[in-house]
Amino acid sequence: MQIGRLNAIYSSPVFQESDPEAIRSFIRQHPLGMITAAGESGLVATHVPLLIEGDGDQIRLRGHVMRKTPHWEGFKNSSEVLIAFTGPNAVLSRLEWVLLGLLDFGRATL
Repeated sequence: MQIGRLNAIYSSPVFQESDPEAIRSFIRQHPLGMITAAGESGLVATHVPLLIEGDGDQIRLRGHVMRKTPHWEGFKNSSEVLIAFTGPNAVLSRLEWVLLGLLDFGRATL
């Protein structure tokens, strides 16, 4: 299975996955993809939660990007995009940042 032009980026055979079901499973588990395209003013990239659809070798991704932004314009005008899925992602609340000591808002009490 070939998804787009994988030869456009360096990808060691050790790290390549060609099983469509394994790819679907990974994207279902880690649906936050970074979509990159060449816009009129240069490269644009944004993180978008994506749903995966398709059977066999066919994979379709669906997501939402707000219109009338440089990102939307770049994606609309590009015939190709690069989407990277990186693994577990999570949003930390402000309280979690404080409890982890990553932000200093004084003393946290529960």
